[in-house]
Amino acid sequence: LAGLGRPVGWLGRLAGAGLRTGGLVAAGGIAVAVAFVGLYHFDRYFRRQAGDFAVWAAFSTAETLIAQTVNRLPPETGVYLGERFLGAPTLRFLAPRLHDEGQHRRFDPALQPPFAEAGPVAVFLDEHQAPLVDLLRQVYPGAMVTAHAPPFGGPVVLFAVVIPADQVRALQGVRLQVWAGAAEGPPLRTETLPTVATPGPAPPGVVEWQGVLVAPHYGRYLFRLNGAGRADLWLDGQPVIAGGAEGSVTLARGRHSLRLRVMVERAEPLALWWQPPGGAALGPVPPTLLFSPTVPVTGLLGRYYQNPAWAGEPALVQIDPLLAWRVHLLPLPRPYSVEWTGRITVPVAGVYRFGTRSVDQSWLYIDERLVVDNSGAPDQYREGALALTPGEHTIRVRFLDRTSFTFIQVYWTPPGGQRQILPSAVLRPAAPVGTPPPVAAPPLPASPLPAERRLSLGGFGQGPGQFHEPHDAAVDSQGNIYVADTRNRRVQKFDPQGRFLLAWGGPGTGDGQFEEPFAIVVEPQDRVLVLDPPTGRLQRFTADGQFLETLGGPGAGFYFPRGLTLLPDGTLLLADTGTSRVVRLSPRGEVLGVIGERGTADHQLSEPTGVAVDGQGRVYVADPTNGAIVVYRLDGQYLGRWPIPRTGTYHGPHLAVVGDRLLCATDPENHRLTCFDLAGRPVGQLESPGSGAAPFRRPVGLRALADGSLLVVDPEDHRVHRIVLRP
Repeated sequence: LAGLGRPVGWLGRLAGAGLRTGGLVAAGGIAVAVAFVGLYHFDRYFRRQAGDFAVWAAFSTAETLIAQTVNRLPPETGVYLGERFLGAPTLRFLAPRLHDEGQHRRFDPALQPPFAEAGPVAVFLDEHQAPLVDLLRQVYPGAMVTAHAPPFGGPVVLFAVVIPADQVRALQGVRLQVWAGAAEGPPLRTETLPTVATPGPAPPGVVEWQGVLVAPHYGRYLFRLNGAGRADLWLDGQPVIAGGAEGSVTLARGRHSLRLRVMVERAEPLALWWQPPGGAALGPVPPTLLFSPTVPVTGLLGRYYQNPAWAGEPALVQIDPLLAWRVHLLPLPRPYSVEWTGRITVPVAGVYRFGTRSVDQSWLYIDERLVVDNSGAPDQYREGALALTPGEHTIRVRFLDRTSFTFIQVYWTPPGGQRQILPSAVLRPAAPVGTPPPVAAPPLPASPLPAERRLSLGGFGQGPGQFHEPHDAAVDSQGNIYVADTRNRRVQKFDPQGRFLLAWGGPGTGDGQFEEPFAIVVEPQDRVLVLDPPTGRLQRFTADGQFLETLGGPGAGFYFPRGLTLLPDGTLLLADTGTSRVVRLSPRGEVLGVIGERGTADHQLSEPTGVAVDGQGRVYVADPTNGAIVVYRLDGQYLGRWPIPRTGTYHGPHLAVVGDRLLCATDPENHRLTCFDLAGRPVGQLESPGSGAAPFRRPVGLRALADGSLLVVDPEDHRVHRIVLRP
């Protein structure tokens, strides 16, 4: 516009001098030039550049849209910003209350969702964080999502997610259930409370809380029950307190499922206190970190190392719900490395394609098989394919960050589907950090034990003949096979050839129902005994599944027992994991004696998971958290011990004496069976059910049969194998 001043001045002087012919021509030329310049610049600025995405997005457009949205929201709205928008000057200028009143915080996918605000919540994410929008919708189906894009068309530059206050509050607090006496049948009452505490004195009986705990930091946490009662606390399904009042565990930063059950001894208030890492004082678990049990605990366990080699102890451990991450705020100084581990649920059989795109390098493994090697040129998409069976498979992803502008994106393409970011809903984190890591196995002969596979049962599913994480099996006098189908909460029966006959059970705590059927034995009269650890019950059934009676239960003082063995005289040995002992029971359930005591000395037990007896009356106890097989006499006299790998208790080892000459133990974390002579000298190992068979995935259950064969139960493969060893 300034450039038009001189031609306009010329026109004025010409007009003042009189419009002779030459002047008219000059004036006309100048007028045409002025019109051309005006039209050119109007087209350039108001049409071409106004419709150009680069121009539209160049001047803090996303930040301006955030500020406009925030200024329209109620003042009590909690505002969360993606990393890219933190500290943006445009937001400070256009929405000063965000900074002046401290009303915004970083959106951290390891900790949110859920949210602890009392009012509505607004989350603003950039175009690379679209998968997190799907995660928010999964948790809050009523969330209102606005995708901001240019009015003339083009890519999205901002996602604004607004969650109404009622939906935010609906996921806050934990579920409390109360029973009078044993936890059988429907509870007397169920309610949602903001804290893990009773609103007043708890009556004698059983009180249970369930929910999700958000651990804000990685480190060691101490938990303590305040009140008169015996507590069992599980985090991510692993025991932290077992029949006592206090326990500690190392937790990854992020979401963890929580379950606390208390046997109330006298009427007084109960509360769960904690001491988080960093020297904080012992006090109640804050309600801002407690949420509904319906909040999903999904994703992979990420271990972040302050070196480029995944070496040593990690500097940070957290549960990451998605692997779609652009690095804006460094978790550690470069160079650093990350390894994510966990399990992926495959819905149907078929060929699956997995891929990564990253700066810098990345690698992806399924069932410890390298599927994607993206260690070449940066910012390239690389993929691989493999056929998978339905069910869970292990997944491991490695990422190396050396340079700048780094990111990683992990994709999959299911059979018949489209390529997409690997969804959080199909991912489950690896074993809790607090579980002792496996240690080196005792040395074994180089040559494996030969074995012959006689029969294999199952496969993942809920139908007849299918299993979901079975843990034990047994055989009756007719050769029929009974399987404790743990996650399907039932028992299945098969004939000697493996044909399905019947099933019984179902979820619940009533007669004939199960919370977690874990161990099973068949008595000489072909009556079936099933161990249910969460309730501490042994239920007796006829061979066709008719309920007969219950032994044990909460009143018996058992706490999450994991192992069960039947002696020739009909008595039972129960590996009572939570009380650090083996209990000898009569066929009627009376306690006849106790073997072992809590501790770490040679003659003591920590958390026994399996028990077996040889023909000389020697009792062998698998104690995985102490890393040992401990040997006793039936009267409890200590005889000796030898080392085995340390593991957790849910997938802990189980034992069987074969032919009164071998003791075999499942070695779940090393995917094999190990066998010893009865003096503890290693004899060999078995890594598959037989020649030509697929390797064991995670063998747990083990049962020796009268004909010298073994039943091996592999919950991760959802199968039961009958094998014969040929040592």
